[in-house]
Amino acid sequence: MSNQNHGEDAPGQNKEYSIIVNGRRITTSEHKLTYDQILQMAKIPEGGQTTLYIITFERGTHGNSEGTISLGGSIVIKEGMVFNVSTTNKS
Repeated sequence: MSNQNHGEDAPGQNKEYSIIVNGRRITTSEHKLTYDQILQMAKIPEGGQTTLYIITFERGTHGNSEGTISLGGSIVIKEGMVFNVSTTNKS
């Protein structure tokens, strides 16, 4: 019988990440964040039907160090990652 530790005390299971969203430091235990989760963290007032949200990031993982996250998308995060959320109107 194995005496391995499974569950909440296992290494890496409850890691917390400190990230920056629109200039505010936020701590999360999520390893992957969705577009909607990042929008909620940004606390931008909800716009109307003509409002689009643009999410950019930097300090990401090695193969994905900077870029944008599209509606319905998600991203694996790392410590110190920076997200900027802004609004624009459809033209």
